[in-house]
Amino acid sequence: MGRRTLWLLLALPALLLALCSAGFARAWTQRGQELILPGAHNAEIKRTGLFKITASYELSDGRNVRHALQYMRNHGWKQIHTSNIERGVYTLVRSELSGYARDIVLLSVDDGDHTQIVVQYGRCFRSSWVTCV
Repeated sequence: MGRRTLWLLLALPALLLALCSAGFARAWTQRGQELILPGAHNAEIKRTGLFKITASYELSDGRNVRHALQYMRNHGWKQIHTSNIERGVYTLVRSELSGYARDIVLLSVDDGDHTQIVVQYGRCFRSSWVTCV
């Protein structure tokens, strides 16, 4: 009985860790899909860090940047206006984790080709100061 109990005490935490890790890995690999407007063409997602994603895509016929912004709003993003951002770049934010984390998205439109959208995603954490990763 002692060996069986010891085996269970070691195996159960390892199993839970493996399940949690698999879930985290699955969520991380799919992160970025939510930034792309359904029906878009030539979508690319680049992960440059744990919490940094750049997605680019081409809008389908009949769609414009307003459709992309409305899609983001429908998924919990709130557009904010900043004074130091260039024209054609829209800033959207969303709070998570009881206000301790804030997701930030910069959605930009190519000046020459208004169907080309680039979305840059980052996450900021609030502690005694704000840190974006």
